[in-house]
Amino acid sequence: MSSQYWIRLTGIAGMLGAVGWMLGDMALVGNYMPAGEHGLLFDTYGADINTRIAAVTLQSSMSRLAVGALLGPLTIPLYLVGCWHLLQGVKPAGKAFAIPAIALLFVGHAYSPLGHAGFYYVAAVYKTILATDASAHPALLTLAAQFSKVLFTMYVAAVGCLVLGLLWLIAAMASGRSAWPRWMAVATLAAVVSAVFLDHLPLPQPARAWLGGAGINIAWFLIFFMSTTVLWNSRKPSDA
Repeated sequence: MSSQYWIRLTGIAGMLGAVGWMLGDMALVGNYMPAGEHGLLFDTYGADINTRIAAVTLQSSMSRLAVGALLGPLTIPLYLVGCWHLLQGVKPAGKAFAIPAIALLFVGHAYSPLGHAGFYYVAAVYKTILATDASAHPALLTLAAQFSKVLFTMYVAAVGCLVLGLLWLIAAMASGRSAWPRWMAVATLAAVVSAVFLDHLPLPQPARAWLGGAGINIAWFLIFFMSTTVLWNSRKPSDA
């Protein structure tokens, strides 16, 4: 099979990975509590919990949260395969661009599953607090806090690597030496910036919650879609 075939196939894999993560995010953190609705966790333990996690998970059933937690890790191999596609696009720009960009993106994606699935475990503890006697709450709050520390350690590590990798990738696009046209740098940056603001769009629920939760993976879908479209019938990047 030709390298062009694999460029197309791995680009599609990246898009499918993005879809898997979008659906996972929508199920896991895409169910905001109605404004003004509070309960024991917020009124009594508001200073001891992560109110952001509680606000986007407590309305969901454990089954929905489990599906959301599993979809991301189960589809992460598609993102990792998609990194090979991106490597073919950035390779002509030289090793100084290609190696750091793809290494950071690969590591960032590899770190992501724990930071994603961790929301499930924190939410499960919060739900348990609501169903147990008050004497058990201090221990459960401590457990949730420990889970949160692990979650955000991996979340920051994953997002940090992905942001740095994307910046390196955008720089390669802007250089004019990659297999992508220069406009891809602007389009990629626009996709990422737009994703950050999806949570602030004046949309009705649950659309706003879904888009807000899945924002970064919507951006990844657009990046892989644009790249796959551009490289679909191009010369092999190694020949560029």
